[in-house]
This record gives sequence, C-alpha cells and structure tokens, in this order.
Amino acid sequence: MGRIMTNPYHKSKAKINPEHQSDKKMWQSKPWVIGLTMLSFFPYLGIFAVVPQFKEMFVMFGSDLPQLTQLYIFGYPYFGIIFVLALIICLIHVLNPSLSDNMQKQTFRLIAAHCIFSFSLFITSGVAMYLPIFKLGQVV
Repeated sequence: MGRIMTNPYHKSKAKINPEHQSDKKMWQSKPWVIGLTMLSFFPYLGIFAVVPQFKEMFVMFGSDLPQLTQLYIFGYPYFGIIFVLALIICLIHVLNPSLSDNMQKQTFRLIAAHCIFSFSLFITSGVAMYLPIFKLGQVV
C-alpha cells in the first residue's frame, strides 16, 4: 500500500508541472473567439431564412406595416455586413499573434458584444415580423 502520512501539517513534496498549467485568459483563447463568432452566425442565418417569407406574406396582405417591421424588411439584406465586420475582427484576433494584451481584450469584447447583439437582433426580428399579424388580429 501507500505510505501513511504521520504529520498532516507537513508540507507536501508533490510538484505541479508548470507546462500543464495555462495562464491564458479567456480573451486570449482562440477557440473562444472563433466559437463566439460562429455562434453569432446562427441568428443571422435565421433572419435571412425567415424575413423573406414574411415579406412575401405582407405583400399579399397589402396593408400598412409598423415601423419596426419595415425596418427589418428593408434592412435585413444589410445585416450580413455586420457579420462580415465581426468576422474580420475575429480574423485579426486569431491570425495576428503580435496583438498587445489590451488589444486582445478589446477585440474579444467586440466579438462578445456582437454575439449578444446578433441574438437580440434575432429576437427583435421575430417581434417585428409578428407585429402586423397581431395588428390584423385586433381588426378582425
């Protein structure tokens, strides 16, 4: 069996190999940055799949649309530009190893904020697409 420790207050002789310890912060981790950027792609994919279908339906109705719905119907093609900008920031962060620690923090914050923004954009697009339906439901 193993050796029984007689003095529990004795300092341990075990050593931790420093090669296995990671001193990287979250904003320095490339998988985090790539993961957040790819995660923010899915709301845009949803917007680009759903908004055109609602647009066709609203054209058939022929009624006036709320401001928020008009914003999404006429502005959704430009949402891809926002994702491309976030992708460029991600590539700068991942492919440029000489970024300072402060610059890495700033690019990580931008990517995290973009991820939050993309999901809030997706949620508000759902609200915007159903506003005219609720409006028509009140009329009928």
